[in-house]
Amino acid sequence: MQLQLGADDLIPGCVAEMFVRMPEMSGYSERQLASTTADLGYILRYLGVAVDLDEVALFNAFVAWLAEVLGARGLPPTC
Repeated sequence: MQLQLGADDLIPGCVAEMFVRMPEMSGYSERQLASTTADLGYILRYLGVAVDLDEVALFNAFVAWLAEVLGARGLPPTC
């Protein structure tokens, strides 16, 4: 039997790892943390769809769009 995890199953572990790799997140407001968690969910969902469809271009287009959105929020591209 193969266990399949969805984006919602992966988010808590990913956020925990983000806190380890980016200690500045400990200073995030509740709103900032909610936005980061939501963005991560979108990223994981798009990645899952792109993998299921074997469409790398779909994920690349999403990442490019998300980079623009985050740039408009004043976040650097490394965030």
